[in-house]
Amino acid sequence: MSAFTEPAPTDELLSGFGTHDTAPTSQQHRRAGITLVVASALVVAGGGIGWWLLAPGSSSGPAAHVAAFDSPQQGGDKLDADDADQLQVDPASTRLVVRTPAAATYVGRSVSGRLCIMQLPTGDVSTETCGPDRKGVVLTVGTARGGQVRLVADGGPTPAATEGWKSAGANVWTHD
Repeated sequence: MSAFTEPAPTDELLSGFGTHDTAPTSQQHRRAGITLVVASALVVAGGGIGWWLLAPGSSSGPAAHVAAFDSPQQGGDKLDADDADQLQVDPASTRLVVRTPAAATYVGRSVSGRLCIMQLPTGDVSTETCGPDRKGVVLTVGTARGGQVRLVADGGPTPAATEGWKSAGANVWTHD
């Protein structure tokens, strides 16, 4: 005699399952089609919003205001050809913001629309820092040894004088 002589419990629980004609009705086809269209629309909309938020140069708020951009570019605001080739900044957007014994410092916008600060030391390699073009952004370039320059767009925190920062003009501070 076998220990299991009763029918499997799944037969009782799922009685009639799979025994009927299961061809989908036209209403089920219509519902599946509508579901597919709605799901596709959500994927496309979500992708578009994601691209807009993450695309280079995009920002999540108002654009940064930096006083240097209030005036048109002058001759002294332009980068020489060698520096312009090395940096990702749009040469037509640059403005000289401060000249220290260590370097000349410019602000500009990258070709992708980001806000940048560039330090061009005499006889040394140029450096730049770029960030999102939005209100209150803070960008710092340079080293503690060679001097730092900080750009603070309107609405950003003012660097502390107690930490050695000195105002060098609107939106610009230096640290020796």
